[in-house]
Amino acid sequence: MKIDIVELTEEEFAALTLKQILILRAAQTQKDNMELQLEKDKQSAKILLLANNMARSSVYERLCEELTAEYEAKLEELREKTVFNIANSSDVSDYPSAEEAPYLVDYNLSLVARVEIVKEYYLSIEDPELRMRTYAGDAIAKKYLEDYYAALYAILEQYSVSV
Repeated sequence: MKIDIVELTEEEFAALTLKQILILRAAQTQKDNMELQLEKDKQSAKILLLANNMARSSVYERLCEELTAEYEAKLEELREKTVFNIANSSDVSDYPSAEEAPYLVDYNLSLVARVEIVKEYYLSIEDPELRMRTYAGDAIAKKYLEDYYAALYAILEQYSVSV
């Protein structure tokens, strides 16, 4: 995977922790998806203009400029967020370490995606009592899932009762 969301020297990249690499990788994936969407949007605009006999007008160039400007603004926001997350990911007091968790801890993911990852991990524990005891004592999940921790507890509890 080519990483070009932020510029890093080989030495800087080698010094990254696993958690920082995961943050960087998730941001790169998001950037790649944004680029694909930009190209799809440009192609859709071109097809729409062709269908309306406006292929030679300057509308296409203006649409492309607007789409590109919107993409670049979102990309800059993603870069800033990524640099911030990487810089702050080494502070263990704020964020639990990815090495401490038995599941992927990636603060670049949405809270819904985080909940899904943690849920899948805990549902892989077959013993319902052990599952609930382990989840109740999971301090990493409390910080990682924020307000969704209690909701996931209720969901896991329902899976444990129905077993």
